[in-house]
Amino acid sequence: KGLYLPSFPASRELCAIGGMVANNAGGEKSMKYGKTIDYVTKMKVVLADENKYVLQALNMKELKKKM
Repeated sequence: KGLYLPSFPASRELCAIGGMVANNAGGEKSMKYGKTIDYVTKMKVVLADENKYVLQALNMKELKKKM
């Protein structure tokens, strides 16, 4: 079962998920389906250091713990 984002940015042939999330991509169908922020709450990624990370918003308590 796949997951799909309804984002439909003008640069869809060239864009990647990181840019779509960073820029809150929407596009011409965003009035009907919403923007990326409406669908992405966290991401499991592998970064250039080859480690796996979960990226998600932190509340103040979680941020202070990480700092």
